[in-house]
Amino acid sequence: FCRGNHQKEKDRLMQTQKQKPMQTMKQKLKLWQVKLKIWQVKLKQ
Repeated sequence: FCRGNHQKEKDRLMQTQKQKPMQTMKQKLKLWQVKLKIWQVKLKQ
């Protein structure tokens, strides 16, 4: 589930990158924030 979802996210990022670079940067930042949260949860366990 997670890997497939990530691939979809990547594809979407690639598509939006062609249209609006700024929008993509925001999406990438959001992705990083989510990743950091996941890591924090994993470390706490």
